[in-house]
Amino acid sequence: MSRRLEAGARKAKLEVEKKFLDQEHEMRRLQLMKEISIAEAEKNVMNTILNKESETTTAVKEPAVFSGDSFKYPAFVTAFDSIIANNVHTEKDRLSFLEKYISGSANEVIKGFLAMNSDTACKEARKLLDQRYGSPVIVAENYKSNLRNWQHINNGDSKGLREFSDFLIRCYNTSLADVLDKRAPMR
Repeated sequence: MSRRLEAGARKAKLEVEKKFLDQEHEMRRLQLMKEISIAEAEKNVMNTILNKESETTTAVKEPAVFSGDSFKYPAFVTAFDSIIANNVHTEKDRLSFLEKYISGSANEVIKGFLAMNSDTACKEARKLLDQRYGSPVIVAENYKSNLRNWQHINNGDSKGLREFSDFLIRCYNTSLADVLDKRAPMR
């Protein structure tokens, strides 16, 4: 009988030990879940901070205002697309920004589209602006006109020569961008 008591006592001791280990395991599991939750919350806070920081830097950058000079239109479009259009998610908001950064005769083109309650109004406004100010023919004619009317550069006029060189680089880059745009899919 004493063996039976010893076996029973041993069994009871092992069951208590098993219960203790199960509770210890459950406590460790809960601790790990708590740590995972804290890490997830920290990650979410960091993502929120980074998103707010990104929005803040987007708002700080602004394209130059385009006033209808087709000579400056390609640079305006590039800046507007990279700073505004790629970061603003709705067409209506893009149209509002487009109107904000356009003045003069070009702004008159935009005003007609502001009254439209359409998701395509911005695309249509951009298309009309592209036709009037961004047509490769119009831009090329402006460059050719400026080349024809360029002031004579005197011997020793390094500043004048540098300005002419900068202008020729702009001509080249604009024509190269036009060629690359024709290879890219339509927007």
